Amino acid sequence: MKKNFFGLIFLFCINPIVSHSETITFLAPETPGLITSRDNGKMINKAAIDFIHVVASRAGVVDMYEIAPLAKAYELAEHQSATCAMGIGRDNVNESKFKWVGPIVRQKMLLYANTNDKRPIRTLEDARGLVIGVGRKSAVASKLKGSGFQVEEEENEAINLSKLAAKKIDLWAVNAIPAVAAMRELNVAEPRLVTIIGTIDGYIACNRQLSDTTIEHLNNAVRSLEKSGEMSKMGL
Repeated sequence: MKKNFFGLIFLFCINPIVSHSETITFLAPETPGLITSRDNGKMINKAAIDFIHVVASRAGVVDMYEIAPLAKAYELAEHQSATCAMGIGRDNVNESKFKWVGPIVRQKMLLYANTNDKRPIRTLEDARGLVIGVGRKSAVASKLKGSGFQVEEEENEAINLSKLAAKKIDLWAVNAIPAVAAMRELNVAEPRLVTIIGTIDGYIACNRQLSDTTIEHLNNAVRSLEKSGEMSKMGL
């Protein structure tokens, strides 16, 4: 009996029965069609959350979620352990600040003018010297600042849309999904589309204290879902 007992202890030590998964908090900006909530914060439309939950499950990660403005999500993911921000653009400015998973979504970058603005602005280069409203910590903001454009950053894209309508900024540069969100929030028509600046991939930006193994597992799960077509089925 004693021999069997020590034998069980030996087997447990070399092959533990219980393994503890890493717990990660994923921060997500409210995004129409992908993540929406009621005033109490309860998510009622969460296609993106459902997708990340599948990714986390396949990677062996315990996942938790919170709604947060993009700039706040960015800053928390940068400074708070076991935290990731969803939908962050990856570029030279923030590459070293995070560990990256994805991409998980691709969006068009749009440049808008006031509907009554008759200036001959047809391309992004025409906007040099003009004030362009952008979302704080957004990939669009990073791209334009890095290219020498004059920008004003706001926490909420609806503020930028209001400023454009009031002619407090000359132009508004924004990704397609948050642009729709701002128009819905203010219940206004789409302003004049000047041009499509380009496209940008959205990633999950994770705090650098997360283990490389966890990041690898998350990336493998994303690639597997992309290959199987599950990402497109979820509208991503």
